[in-house]
Amino acid sequence: MRSVLLTLILLVAGCSLLPFGGNSRNAATPAAEVLPTRPLADGTELVASLKTVVPEPALRGIILRGTGLAQSPGYFSAQMRALNDGKPDENGIVTFEFRVRPPGVDQPQGSEAAREVLAAAFVSDGDLERIAGFRILSATNIVNLRR
Repeated sequence: MRSVLLTLILLVAGCSLLPFGGNSRNAATPAAEVLPTRPLADGTELVASLKTVVPEPALRGIILRGTGLAQSPGYFSAQMRALNDGKPDENGIVTFEFRVRPPGVDQPQGSEAAREVLAAAFVSDGDLERIAGFRILSATNIVNLRR
């Protein structure tokens, strides 16, 4: 009886940890228009495309872990930056940009594996209470995560 009760408690607790679709891979959808990749004043630009963004449970929140493809090898300092100071829009969606720093010199195209970059962002449980979903932008596609 105790093992059944413990299993039930763990199952219910685990469901509440992943409110954005669990560990399923979220397919990226093409952007309606190609977003500009010009560097910002800090030297970063939007990553060429997104492969996946996965929400993972974390202590007191979730971690959005993203994999992007840069235009060529050598891009570094990947980050997912929240727009609007991380506040949700009128629909409860928080938008992130997946940004990278370009290499100092032009690089040949390279393999897909050589162009992969990883970035993550933490979202606290307190912030999750007023968030209905996330939108992550790249230069050519968008990943949307909804509850």
